[in-house]
Amino acid sequence: MPFVVQQQGPATCRGLRGKVTVEASYDDGATWTPVPATVRGTHGRAVLTHPAATNGTGWVSLRASGTDQAGDTFSRTVIRAHQLA
Repeated sequence: MPFVVQQQGPATCRGLRGKVTVEASYDDGATWTPVPATVRGTHGRAVLTHPAATNGTGWVSLRASGTDQAGDTFSRTVIRAHQLA
């Protein structure tokens, strides 16, 4: 899953510093599993491994956090980000 980190306002984000943490939940955020992620500049890619087939009834929730080059931190959680097919 590709992702991009963007800064709000007129300033531009020059990239991320340190580690970006990405996690997935398959139970609406009750438990979280770390997801491997790589980042280059402001672009990243997370590799999700979904559980066995759920007959289209399951959902994936996502959360990510990290720090940009200016030392500003971010954290975002999206419950039911997308449905499993």
